[in-house]
Amino acid sequence: MQPEICPSLYRDEKGKFYCSYASREVDPGVMPCLSNYWECPIYVKAQREGLTVEKKVEEEVVKEEKPIKEPKVVEEKPVVVEETPRPVEVEEEILEKLREVQEEVIDLNRAWEDYESSAKNLLDRWIELRNEAYQILNGIESSVESHTRELEELEIRKKLGLVPGDLYEDIKSETQETIDRYTAFKNEIEKFISEIERLIMPHYKRIKASEAKPDIAKLRLSLMKLEQMYKEGKVDEATYSRIKNEIESEISKLERLLEEVT
Repeated sequence: MQPEICPSLYRDEKGKFYCSYASREVDPGVMPCLSNYWECPIYVKAQREGLTVEKKVEEEVVKEEKPIKEPKVVEEKPVVVEETPRPVEVEEEILEKLREVQEEVIDLNRAWEDYESSAKNLLDRWIELRNEAYQILNGIESSVESHTRELEELEIRKKLGLVPGDLYEDIKSETQETIDRYTAFKNEIEKFISEIERLIMPHYKRIKASEAKPDIAKLRLSLMKLEQMYKEGKVDEATYSRIKNEIESEISKLERLLEEVT
């Protein structure tokens, strides 16, 4: 059975039909290319002339299609709708917070009262002990001065030949040892006083801040009374100077404290 399509018929890339024998475009709807092509005059002539043709294979140009980008799907996050607290819940919450703060303030007041009481007791003890230490320092200074004068007199007696050489050396050595011992003791006391003053000052400031003005007034009154007693001869000059220095020093501290807290 013979094929129904003419072997010389082919289609180009534009979709047009051509005849290889005739080398031109043909219309298969008019020509017998798709039916009784052996009756076609062109085909008959080609067969007589012994022409052969290889059927051209229709090449389909497949255009490279660009991949279509799929649109990104944005994942929608679920919308969290916060539940509006009911009025009763809001009232309970704020009242609970207020109660908590009130309890903390009460606890803090108790802690402050305990601290204030302990700090005041410590400050009172320190003032008393410091005064005692100052009295001891005054006694040490007097002793050192006395022993220093003894050494000076000893030197004069030695020069006058009133003291034998061996006795002079013994007295001088013993007196100098006493002076050195008193001086070391004095330095140690002063070191303690200075260090304690440094450590206790923050507590002193906290406690005395509210009492500063009344205390200054009392101290000034005490200073006036001391001046009057000194003028009347009821207090000797050494005692007057020592107490006056203590009062003025305390007044200066309180005044500095007021400047810091105001």
